[in-house]
Amino acid sequence: SEVNTNSDVDLQKLSNDSGQLAPVTDVAFMEFDFVPPSKDFSFNFLFSSNEYGEWQCGFSDVFAFILTDLVTGEKINLAVVPSTGKPISVKEIRDNQYNATCNSVNPELFGAYNVIKPNLSNINMRGRTVVMNASATIKPNNPYNIKLVVGDYNDSRYDSAVFIESGSFGNFLDLGEKISICNGENLTLDSKFTDTTNFKYEWRRNNSLITTVTGPILNVTSPGTYELSVINKNTNCIIKDDVVVSHFV
Repeated sequence: SEVNTNSDVDLQKLSNDSGQLAPVTDVAFMEFDFVPPSKDFSFNFLFSSNEYGEWQCGFSDVFAFILTDLVTGEKINLAVVPSTGKPISVKEIRDNQYNATCNSVNPELFGAYNVIKPNLSNINMRGRTVVMNASATIKPNNPYNIKLVVGDYNDSRYDSAVFIESGSFGNFLDLGEKISICNGENLTLDSKFTDTTNFKYEWRRNNSLITTVTGPILNVTSPGTYELSVINKNTNCIIKDDVVVSHFV
């Protein structure tokens, strides 16, 4: 049965724009304001739905990650298929081996159909996508709102759900993966932070503090494990990341 009759303006517009004109109801959402310390914003998620395998051809439930610039009012939906920019749904990510009445669409992004082997699934949903990434380039120290919202289209049966990867949301610091350098080569480690008023920066090489650099960028000329701690001067909150730099052989 339907939990609520609530709709959502953003979801309804996305649904209408895709040709689905019936009401979106049974909406669940979470939203909050935040002020990012860097220009990179991303998190990992997967989309799942009980519509997979039976109702993935005609219409679909709707979900979105609506990022709003609270200064300009500009809105963007981050929950889109990378290859097309279309909102993610069972219509846009599906494998026809689980529903032969329609063609596959972006099947490489379809993760699993759990009806066949339910004992191998850790979520109580018929099907799901692979783990995907929602990202945006944003303005440091600018206020934003993020709304994570999902709703039923047309009827309240065959629910859909979105799972956010633990620890991936709000981690604005990423120095990258393991890096190799040649002898004599210079490498720049860029935290992508720009705020030196509200944050201080501590770089370490092999656990030893680098006292000569106190900014968000470090020039590297020798191998080692480099770690950056970004410390909020107002709250003493600390986020860290590290990267291994090795000689190319």
